[in-house]
Amino acid sequence: MTKEELLRQRPQGTKDYLSEEAANMRNIEAQIREIFRLWGYREVITPTFEYYEVLRQGLGSESDQLIFRFFDREGHILGLRSDATTPIARLAATRFADKNGVQRLCYLTNIFRYVEPGKGREREFRQAGIELIGSSAAQADAEVIELAAEVFKELGITSYRFDLGEVSFSLGVLAESGLSTREQRLIRGALLEKDFVLIEEVLAEARLPEQRRQAVEALTRLRGGLEVISQGRTLTENQQAHQGLDRLEEVYNLLPENLRSRVHLDLGLLKDLDYYTGVVFEGFVADLGYTVCSGGRYDRLIGGFGVERPATGFAIGLERLLELVPVIQEEEKSVYLTAAVAWRCQAQELAQNLRQAGVPTVICTGAGEELGEKQIFIAGPQEYQVTKGSLVTNLSSVPAIIQFFTQEGN
Repeated sequence: MTKEELLRQRPQGTKDYLSEEAANMRNIEAQIREIFRLWGYREVITPTFEYYEVLRQGLGSESDQLIFRFFDREGHILGLRSDATTPIARLAATRFADKNGVQRLCYLTNIFRYVEPGKGREREFRQAGIELIGSSAAQADAEVIELAAEVFKELGITSYRFDLGEVSFSLGVLAESGLSTREQRLIRGALLEKDFVLIEEVLAEARLPEQRRQAVEALTRLRGGLEVISQGRTLTENQQAHQGLDRLEEVYNLLPENLRSRVHLDLGLLKDLDYYTGVVFEGFVADLGYTVCSGGRYDRLIGGFGVERPATGFAIGLERLLELVPVIQEEEKSVYLTAAVAWRCQAQELAQNLRQAGVPTVICTGAGEELGEKQIFIAGPQEYQVTKGSLVTNLSSVPAIIQFFTQEGN
């Protein structure tokens, strides 16, 4: 691509937002920020870029190709924020190192990942999320799932559901299976991608004892209600796996009954980030072919920064919500104010009064400026011709103009 062509292109995996889209995004963000506030979560902001080694704490060595990397002038490797949880884990271990209680934190931020762009996959995207730090209780796991459901509900999204799993169960089954480290890695990747053909190929090559092969195969089909937990207990004697099932059942039973009806248990559910250690979940909406939100427990991540803290949380994709949430409110149209040079000071004073009243106001710069349907023409001292669509009237005072543009229907 030539320099001239590059000047007219966006980088792959990025997007421009026009004013209506941007307004809808900000309205969605405002609603989510208020929901988080009402649940007791305080917003934090972390840097757009971190030291590369910080980001690797969360992604792991196999996923570090997702990081946009660059060097500073001192030779340090830096990376753009590839997920929000890892920088907040660093923050919790440093800024909150002396706080032993529960911290409820939230964020709305941009994320950057070097992925192959596609439907629902961008290289820059916005996320909102929460982190509940300092509690290992099952109630904390249930709270973050309930809060994710609250976001859907308050945004008017009704056709949502959750898949709920426990990383300890899947990893316990694989640890007991007799598969090599490489084979376990392949199975984990296949479970993540729902590539059940690859799982069969790996198992056929491994030639495991029948009982262990069946236990690994079961990870692809143990989905449903509480009955799958009973089935899972019969497949393995691994203590880690059984503890995971106990925790999963406890969290499920803590959810409100009306939310449990939207939850499917999936004992083969794994996540694409290495830091998850316990209960995990994904949120889906009907007719959308990818997850809208995801989260779970990560009890060892903060410890990687020097201070042990249990934690759980979730993130929700804001671009994905844009596809689901109707325009919350139409963009407010500006009032266009025109005046001869002699009345310029009067125009500036009127514009200031309108803006203070909450009315967007533009003072026209001259010929060639396209005017909207709301207009004011200053004909002289205290002489105003006011237009709203097909309605044209003459007014003689600033309060009357403000009332005209702020009354219902205008």
